[in-house]
Amino acid sequence: MEHFRNNISSVWQRQYTTQKLNDSYGQIIEANLDLSVLNTLEPVMDQEAQINQEGVLVLKGHYATQPSQVYFQQKFIREKGAWKLLGFYFNLE
Repeated sequence: MEHFRNNISSVWQRQYTTQKLNDSYGQIIEANLDLSVLNTLEPVMDQEAQINQEGVLVLKGHYATQPSQVYFQQKFIREKGAWKLLGFYFNLE
């Protein structure tokens, strides 16, 4: 998670230490899920990308995998001319 933390927004870095990220995403890591199949798939966007009132870019969608689908929401904030990850959520249904 150290590499992940080094590449997220500074806002998120201030809120989450590497240990807190490990705790938050630990179940995913321990489940040893192989999500590499998603690398070859195009996501289906469930709504248009939008920038909210706080200037946060929000992406919501899913991958049409079977038998379960992977739903995601990503939030990005503009920092030093680049979009940096501010939040990440996913769910298997």
